[in-house]
Formats: sequence, C-alpha cells, structure tokens
Amino acid sequence: MKGRGTTKYSAAGESAGEKLRRKREAEHKRYLAQLKKERDNAEKKYKELQREVTFSEAISSMTLGNLKKVWNAYSSGNSVGRCLSVSIGAGAGGTGQACLVTTQRPDGKMDVGLSAGYGGEAPSVGFSAQYGMYGSNADDFEQLRDDGTGINVSIGAGIAASVGHEKAINRVNGAVTPVLNSRGEPVSSTSLSVGLGAGFEAGVSSSYNNGIWHLFTW
Repeated sequence: MKGRGTTKYSAAGESAGEKLRRKREAEHKRYLAQLKKERDNAEKKYKELQREVTFSEAISSMTLGNLKKVWNAYSSGNSVGRCLSVSIGAGAGGTGQACLVTTQRPDGKMDVGLSAGYGGEAPSVGFSAQYGMYGSNADDFEQLRDDGTGINVSIGAGIAASVGHEKAINRVNGAVTPVLNSRGEPVSSTSLSVGLGAGFEAGVSSSYNNGIWHLFTW
C-alpha cells in the first residue's frame, strides 16, 4: 500500500528481499574466503623462496621424477651460459666459474656478456675442471647478478660430469629474498657440464657475488 511517498511491502515481498540479501552475503563471504585462501597460498610459496636450500631438500630433489623439470628449465630458458668451471673439495668444497652469456630481453633484443662468480658445495670430495652450459628464465642481466642457492651432483673418475639447479636470491642483512624476472617468476637456472676430474659431490651449492659485464646487444 502506498501513501505520502512511502512504500510498504507485503510479508512475501520482505521474505524475497531477505532471501536475496542473504544470498548476496553468502556469495560475498565465499568470495572473501577464496581471496584469503589464494593470499595464504601465495604467502606460503613466497616464504618457501625466502630461504636457502637445505641439505635434505637437495637430496630429496635428486629423483627421477624431477628429471623432466630439470630438462625443461635447461632447454627453454631466456638466458644461456657457456661456462668453464673448476672445483675442489675435502668434505666441503669451493667452485669458480666464468661464462659467456646470452639473454633474450622482453623487447626481443639479445644481450651478450661475460659473467664470473665463486661458490661453495657440501659435501664435496675431489676436484674437477669442466665445460658446460646452463639455461635460465632470467630475461635481464641484472637478474643474473648477486647470489644463488641450489643443488649439485658431480661424479668423476677421469671423466667428470655434473648437473645442478640453482635459484637466484638476494642476501641482505641475513634475509633471503627471491629474484624475479619480468613475468614475476622466481629466477632459476639448470646446468649440465662435462670435463676431467675425480671425486664425488652431491648436496647443497651456493654462489656469491656473481658479476656480469655487458659486451653488446643485437
């Protein structure tokens, strides 16, 4: 019934309006719950990236099930490095590496440069000198600077071979944060090398103060 600019609704009308309000409230609550779930998952993944790789994780990742992931990371990256490396260890070891690097940028151009760095491995027993290549999803030279943490396996008895996987990180005042490429992906690299040497390494690898020098762009 209408009167003096006001409207009164029947009980049926009020019931339908209440049902619609409750439906919208329920949909909104489900939407907020989904947003919270997605945020929590994103925070969990980010925290996983904010630390060094542990020895147990390095060993558990060396399974046949991860070979396809390793190969995909090696063969489909924006950056490719051709490297000479040396390593020596007695319990724990040290490594040094120099590379010729090519990186395809988001604008389609290719940067060419030289990189060098040093690192550590544990456990490590023996020595080797190897030539190899790595593939990375880095699409800018700046993403290849600084530090890395990952896993490495190397076996040598005259002829030596190694495979490694490493994620790029920043270490600042004891905190570890991941390096991201232009697509927002955590930057990582996978390497395969062969050469001369004797010994065995299988575990955590770390690299420090990786430097890269731009030569030209084409």
